[in-house]
Amino acid sequence: LSAASARGYRRVVSMTCEALRCFTAIAVQNSADAQRFVELGAEQERVHLCGSLKFDVRIPASVREQGALLKAACGAERPIWIAASTHAGEEEIVLRIHKKLLNRYPDALLILTPRHPERFDGVAALIERAGLGYSRRSAIPVCTPELAVYLGDTMGELTAFYAASDIAFVGGSLAATGGHNVLEPASLGVPVIVGPHMTNFLAITALLEEAGALRQVVGEEQLHRQLELIFDDADLRHTMGQAGIAVVKANQGALDCVSAIIDAALPEAG
Repeated sequence: LSAASARGYRRVVSMTCEALRCFTAIAVQNSADAQRFVELGAEQERVHLCGSLKFDVRIPASVREQGALLKAACGAERPIWIAASTHAGEEEIVLRIHKKLLNRYPDALLILTPRHPERFDGVAALIERAGLGYSRRSAIPVCTPELAVYLGDTMGELTAFYAASDIAFVGGSLAATGGHNVLEPASLGVPVIVGPHMTNFLAITALLEEAGALRQVVGEEQLHRQLELIFDDADLRHTMGQAGIAVVKANQGALDCVSAIIDAALPEAG
């Protein structure tokens, strides 16, 4: 329950209070959410702090293996970064940055995965206009070493793309859309970079940043700089990756917590 949503519910607080008191239990992600529910009329003893279900990510070994195979096919020694779930206006930025990175790392590869499938063709046109050699995942299942950009224009493969990458920039964060889930790359041990607009994942972003698993930047220049810093330092990549794994593991258990609440609320079978 965001602060903005809570303000909206306060406009009809008597109705909200009556509705919240109908719930047997309310499972929340963090103490701020819990406080908002209580202030709106939920009974304190019915509000349970369980954490975020997003931390209970379980990535199959087969997906990790797929990522490893993709990395090997693209060139195991190449610097590979992914710009994931990008929105309009972000692709132009990452393509400009990638052209700069190629001056320093001539064999660098950008895996570019736009958020919305209807934009795949338009993004392909952007890559062509940028003058970068590329292929589309849907056309060429294996990215060959001479290509500079691999356009992820398929569905359901983002996790494998993360697993094939050395650094993950998670989109929707330079564009003011509120960001996207950063826990998948973190759980795979991939250093994460995001832009300033992470309103949909404020607590998770802060947690990963505090642990040293994530870097938050304000714009194109800082994103470029952070990519270079992380690519240049193998020890830093390892440290950031291990910090992400540790944060995810330390915060798992929300699913068990919610299951226990449901079990306690249901009448015994008999």
